[in-house]
Amino acid sequence: SGVHNYFHDFQVTNVHTHGLHIGGEMPADSVFISVEPGEDFDYVYHIPEDHMPGTHWYHPHKHGSTAAHAGGGGVGMIIVRDPPGTLPKFLEGGEYDGEGPVPEVELVVLGLTVSQNVAAANGMVKCCKAYNDVSMNYTSLSNSMACRQGQSNHHSITQSLWQTDRDNLLQALANHDFDVDQACDDTKVWNSTSDGGDYFLVN
Repeated sequence: SGVHNYFHDFQVTNVHTHGLHIGGEMPADSVFISVEPGEDFDYVYHIPEDHMPGTHWYHPHKHGSTAAHAGGGGVGMIIVRDPPGTLPKFLEGGEYDGEGPVPEVELVVLGLTVSQNVAAANGMVKCCKAYNDVSMNYTSLSNSMACRQGQSNHHSITQSLWQTDRDNLLQALANHDFDVDQACDDTKVWNSTSDGGDYFLVN
């Protein structure tokens, strides 16, 4: 029982950061900002001068489509540099044992474990496709049990929220050409033609 989040609003996005000591209200790091297709939004981050150096990251965080966007590779790195003179010389571009500067490699790895996620992924994609199937109304969606996923209460999808999502989807489909089923499939980024093992997407 309770309220559950389902895949929707694939065409709407925003940005959320991890690691930065910044405000969580608009126009900074608010996850409730919605950027519609064709729109833009200027984020304003006030990063303190004494912010701890480090490697952080960002990703889309629109509720309903986060997995499709971030899982599809929409993530990136944020680096807060160390102030000059605070690191050993060889790390700041000096010599290391006469071999020249130490190279800096910036790498973002998005990793998911196939063996632990494949069953859940199949259920999520099934629910995603049913929830966003414009040929199904609320009653047929509930009767299909597509979004039950082992829960005893398959009527946990609130009709008013479903109707809002459906209205937004129909408007998006009227204004933009995109494949809803493909968007659902794209959430399953851990798919592979190989069997077993761990797979990674590298940006």
